[in-house]
Amino acid sequence: MKLRIALLALSLLANTAIAATSEFLSVLDKKESGNNTNIADHLDTNGKTVKGVDQIQYSYWLDAISFDPSIGGTWNDCHNKEYSHKIVIAYMSRYCPNALENDNWEILSRTHNGGPAGSKHGSTLKYWNGFKKIARKMGFKP
Repeated sequence: MKLRIALLALSLLANTAIAATSEFLSVLDKKESGNNTNIADHLDTNGKTVKGVDQIQYSYWLDAISFDPSIGGTWNDCHNKEYSHKIVIAYMSRYCPNALENDNWEILSRTHNGGPAGSKHGSTLKYWNGFKKIARKMGFKP
């Protein structure tokens, strides 16, 4: 009986984490591309080519794939929303696993925007403020 209760509690926690991650990804989609799944490759503000709804740079994709090779695929697969989400989760799992586990949207969004140490750069604060604004408009509490 105790084992059943423990397993149920773990299952509820996992489902809560998945829902929170899903909400974060929804806001990220909106912030990065307006949730446009048909967005063409283009240059970001730093002159680097980005792909897909979450605007994935090649180096970001490579970091994620080297961390979790089971994802497979190619950089072009970032045009698929579900694939892009796997890349974001792998990247966050590599560079800020505690933020991912604790649903810390500030660190997650700033890392997405500024790279592995992005949450420590003042330059990502503007991105975070925009992210929060979108999250609130979507009914989430970041």
